[in-house]
Amino acid sequence: MLSLEQMNMFKVAVESGSFSAAARKLNKGVSTVSTGVINLEDYLGVQLFDRSTRKPTLTQEGERLYARSKILFSEVNRIESSLVEQPSEIEPIIRIGVGELVPSSFFENQTEVLSRRFPDTRVRLERGDPISLQAGLADEQFDLVIMAQQGQVDVVFDAKGIGFVELVLVCSPDSNLADIGLVDAQTLFTQRQIACLSLSMNPLLSNALLYSPEIWETSSMEDLVKLVEQGLGWACIPMELAQERIQLGTLIEFKSNLLNAGLSIPIDLVQLAGSEAGPAKRFLIDEYLK
Repeated sequence: MLSLEQMNMFKVAVESGSFSAAARKLNKGVSTVSTGVINLEDYLGVQLFDRSTRKPTLTQEGERLYARSKILFSEVNRIESSLVEQPSEIEPIIRIGVGELVPSSFFENQTEVLSRRFPDTRVRLERGDPISLQAGLADEQFDLVIMAQQGQVDVVFDAKGIGFVELVLVCSPDSNLADIGLVDAQTLFTQRQIACLSLSMNPLLSNALLYSPEIWETSSMEDLVKLVEQGLGWACIPMELAQERIQLGTLIEFKSNLLNAGLSIPIDLVQLAGSEAGPAKRFLIDEYLK
């Protein structure tokens, strides 16, 4: 039967450069490591090392087995990692509500790290407006919510700032705003604004960023961008979302003396006050707050 110990001796011997170095690393005798590799060769019926030179080198079969051994022990490490916590304590799923104004950069790295630390915990991301996200959190449909700061937070929630989102003013390349160096307040006032409902429903942001008397609203930032690209109005959107479209030439960034003073919005990580946190949730919160 194939032995994990023999496979590990072989892998460490390859990575250490010699049987003697592998023996020191594994705290075993050189003869033990050498015999382990020989027994592995006998079991597989192939020669893994070319021993005709002073320093043994891998044969083609050895190269193939080494590549497979790395995959094997990566899986072994994953299994060991998943058993660090008692399985009954680890959440099977983490449910994260995400505001429409929050770019994906606010969860990409964190969820990747979480997947390595808790490989058996699933993640569900759900976009929503401020009201639905807070209602879902209150009803324990979400474990955490990432959203634009709402000002005064209900006492049932615990909110912590985790960063800022830079905003830019954009329009279609065909818009008459595109050719104006600095758009004045009167000109901006006469043009239709496209706004995301998450902005309209935010008491802090709506006062500062809703300006035009004619406003079209969407529940999705992607739909908002499409309307702006069609030339149906201007918008104030996260720079991260605008960059790719600006590079493609489907959107133009413009400046205004009305809304040009360091546009940014604070982002909060929100949880239900006093709610229990399992290992995965605690780990994710720590990733955001470190």
